[in-house]
Amino acid sequence: MIVISPVQSKGGTGKSTVGIQLATTATCLLGLRTAIVDTDPQGSATKWAGRRAPPLPLLFKSTPARLQDDLRQLRSSVDLCIVDTSGHDLAALSQAAVSSNLTVVATRPTELDREAAVDVISALRQFGLPHVVLLTQAPHRSSAKFRLWVDQYAQLAEVMDPVLTTLNAFQDSIVLGLGVEEYEPNGRAAEEVRAALDWILRHINGARQ
Repeated sequence: MIVISPVQSKGGTGKSTVGIQLATTATCLLGLRTAIVDTDPQGSATKWAGRRAPPLPLLFKSTPARLQDDLRQLRSSVDLCIVDTSGHDLAALSQAAVSSNLTVVATRPTELDREAAVDVISALRQFGLPHVVLLTQAPHRSSAKFRLWVDQYAQLAEVMDPVLTTLNAFQDSIVLGLGVEEYEPNGRAAEEVRAALDWILRHINGARQ
């Protein structure tokens, strides 16, 4: 079982959206047995699942203290697990990162997000935990200003290419209990998530070799 944890130490960066979109795309496009483990007291992923009709991905409520035990129980029945974490609990974030094949720091091209990411990435680096940066809510077109943000994040950690841009489909799908792969499979948002999932899985498989 592959475990991926989208994280940040502040809210609003889209980490829950990233987790939901990766999970639904893995289920619909790749046919993987997928689960989301929600350790966030805010319960964004759980609320999304409550609006959902399709049976997969599975949704499990957990806590940082129970997370490793819960993941062990899922290991034989799930191919891919996404751990949704609190945006303000570094201890919980650490538990998720320790349990993951890859921690994805979901962060926006803003100074406040970058400052928060510095602390998260420093902790991940200190303990030798594999991690990458995924830029979210990025502009639709690249520019010199955006490339500067990429360069700044690249000084902290490896930055994923592709990025996720500011598209209404991400939030519109969440409202309906769907992922963009289900809501608008021919749209740009679905294309971006497919590319992000492919990048992540290739990165993990490459690290295993």
